[in-house]
Amino acid sequence: MKTRLVAFSLLAMILLAGTAQTSGQGFSIGAKAGVGFSYLSNFKDYEDMLKRSPNIMADGGLTGNAAFTSLVSLQFELLYEQKGEKLQTTYQGITTKVSLLINYITLPILVEFGHSFGNVKIFGGIGPYIGYAINGKVVAPGSNDKIEFGKDNYRRFDAGGSADLGAGIKAGPGHIFLDLRYNYGLMDIQQMTNKPDGYKSLCNRNFVVSLGYLLPLGKK
Repeated sequence: MKTRLVAFSLLAMILLAGTAQTSGQGFSIGAKAGVGFSYLSNFKDYEDMLKRSPNIMADGGLTGNAAFTSLVSLQFELLYEQKGEKLQTTYQGITTKVSLLINYITLPILVEFGHSFGNVKIFGGIGPYIGYAINGKVVAPGSNDKIEFGKDNYRRFDAGGSADLGAGIKAGPGHIFLDLRYNYGLMDIQQMTNKPDGYKSLCNRNFVVSLGYLLPLGKK
């Protein structure tokens, strides 16, 4: 499944490049890397039982941009993203810290709107993403347990929406850009047959700050 997702993403980038070239606007390709702050939904529902805090995670991968007009383009990415959360429980005076860490390959596709001011471009975008968990673990004092998806009640697939805002500046033949993105997961990371009364889904949420470079392959 991992190989198929990567192959599909690369094929889609190639097709988008051809479409953008035909439209006369052009295609850019590059890479990005950054830091994400990840947590799970329904934070307040559990505050009376435990303390929760975001995980600081790595994020990065390939990015492509197919421009269809001078103002509208399609941002297409293949990313490695780490998600999860930190938990701290206190029982009978004993405090225990636990971290949930899940690594995903994600495929965001965003409709992007932008405008250039000389060598500076301001942009923003919105669109869906899908994700596939390649591995994960639960880290606790004295243990480091690998997640077995399908057996440990953890769902391997993820999907949701993304929104970003950023700016780029001309540097050499391409642009250096800073991207601020929020990802809103819509799928419960747990896949339980029998859920307790009052259960609410735990969905991925993360805010990512990335720095990247886009190199044009055709004239815009």
